[in-house]
Amino acid sequence: MLLMGPTAKINPSLHVGLGITIIPIIIIHLLLNGKWLSSSVKNRSNGKLTPKARYMLNLAIGLLIAFSVAIISGIASYQSGYSSLAHGIANRRSIDHSIMALHRLHAISALACLVLSFLHAKLHWASIKNMLKLKPGKA
Repeated sequence: MLLMGPTAKINPSLHVGLGITIIPIIIIHLLLNGKWLSSSVKNRSNGKLTPKARYMLNLAIGLLIAFSVAIISGIASYQSGYSSLAHGIANRRSIDHSIMALHRLHAISALACLVLSFLHAKLHWASIKNMLKLKPGKA
């Protein structure tokens, strides 16, 4: 995700390709964790969630919203022609304000994805290390 930031200076087509690649990764992750997600939503409506589980669910919902906004605004921004303008092919002053708003929304939601993904990974770091079989103190 860091490679896709505004300072990365990657080719717009590569940026779009990486962005599209994230979609199936998110879907697979949600499918693999669907049982937890459905039981958490059910327990939330029953008021039976622990504070940690509530935090985890709210974080997951925030990630879903942030990624959805980033993907939709990215597609809309790309289709409007902003990507070529943003990479110096045309004068930025001539860009329509609505296109700039789409780009800003995309940038803000992408930043939210980065921050929330970090929190999500930090929350599950012990499980991630166990899955990767990392030795304590090596990571």
